[in-house]
Amino acid sequence: MKSIALEFRDALGKGEARRARGAGRIPCVVYGLKKTPVACSMEKKKFEQISGADLYNVAFEVNIAGKAEKVLCRAVQLCPVTEHVLHVDFMRVEKGLPVIARVPIEFSAADKCPGLKKKGTLNKMLRFVRVSADSVELLPKKAVVDLSTVDVGATLGVEFIKLPEGVTMKDVDKTVAKLIPPRIKDVAK
Repeated sequence: MKSIALEFRDALGKGEARRARGAGRIPCVVYGLKKTPVACSMEKKKFEQISGADLYNVAFEVNIAGKAEKVLCRAVQLCPVTEHVLHVDFMRVEKGLPVIARVPIEFSAADKCPGLKKKGTLNKMLRFVRVSADSVELLPKKAVVDLSTVDVGATLGVEFIKLPEGVTMKDVDKTVAKLIPPRIKDVAK
């Protein structure tokens, strides 16, 4: 399990957050499980080590003043211009308790897809879906959409995603992707 050390932040507000970022730290908050939220900060380099495709759906441990807690990353606020991390929200989780998380979507069997063989284009509408798991241990690392039977003109909803037992879809009635037919070029000219 990934682990990261956090430091308490005594002072709060924009100015203090700006000073923390200037010192190479990222302001963050740890909340949930009916405990008091804790304002803290972490080293920017440490966050870069834990960030990746499974940032939102894999539990990891944070250490705050020697006390370890299991958390999920809930939100990452980015600067709209530079895309630097401005703030991170962590949600406490516990083994055996239900949890809602974002899971990245992965498309499989693209080489067998009849629509792509006909020069169709896969237009991806979502990158993540929200799922509810009976326990944090049941959270899948990815939500897989099988393209092996998808033809041109198909609209793929969340019902195309296969989830393990104990995990249910929260994002119902959403379109995951569309397989658009190829454009026909006018060759008569």
